[in-house]
Amino acid sequence: MRILVSALVLLVLSCSSAFNKRQSLYVGDHEAFYRLKSASYPSEEIRAQLPKQTAFPDLDEDSIARLLATLKYRKAGLFGDTNRRIFYNEQLPEIAHRFKESQARLDETQRMVLIVTHDPDNSVLSHLERTTLVYWADEAGLNIVLGEIRQDIPHNDMLERQDWTSVLPVSMKHSYSDLRLIDSPHYQLKQINGSTHATWAVFPMDQLAQLPAIPPDNRVSLSKTEPASTEPAKPAKDNQPPAKSDPQLTRRLQDLKQALDQGLITQEEYDQKRKKILDSY
Repeated sequence: MRILVSALVLLVLSCSSAFNKRQSLYVGDHEAFYRLKSASYPSEEIRAQLPKQTAFPDLDEDSIARLLATLKYRKAGLFGDTNRRIFYNEQLPEIAHRFKESQARLDETQRMVLIVTHDPDNSVLSHLERTTLVYWADEAGLNIVLGEIRQDIPHNDMLERQDWTSVLPVSMKHSYSDLRLIDSPHYQLKQINGSTHATWAVFPMDQLAQLPAIPPDNRVSLSKTEPASTEPAKPAKDNQPPAKSDPQLTRRLQDLKQALDQGLITQEEYDQKRKKILDSY
């Protein structure tokens, strides 16, 4: 058992070390792009199953934005699954611009790592959402492997945020158990190690011209599996989260209440912010 545990620890450390050798291409306030040598990451076991890598296609910014807007995910929750698009519309122009610039500096021996954060509420009390991915081209098409998907970066006890570019490696062996990309006619989910990698999308090159237009609003949920209640809604008690809330919603409301109690915001600001958070769910 000790030998097995030691081997697993060494494997994790090895993968982390290779991923953390990425070289910076661009680091801004909310987007960070990196160069990663393909021979270093992923592991040799995974590389042996991949098609031959090719040069990156020369996509314009509109095509990149439409590519990213196509990605939708499902997150499992205690009270049902939530389906959303990964990127907000307001993020896409800047990401697409930096994406094109960074990709132009890569060749077929490299992959690109993207770390992006977004504050959907644009408030000092908001929780930044972070998404991470690895991107490259091979004979099967354009590959996008996602790690974190709109994951909260929480505040610490001093209401400060951690370094948003410090992330775990994007795994090409498997995805998080509660996350998966929603099936789409524009990409296929990758088969690796004999099973489906639920957050690895492969876009065939000959279908890139048929990517759909960016939807008018990708801020709201696409659908929820939780059935609608037939009972009349009851107003939630002030300063208390709803009875049926996911951990992310509860945490955000608790942080907001803490800020009110500490005198960091006024009651009016608290009421406005609380309503905005609840309206987003």
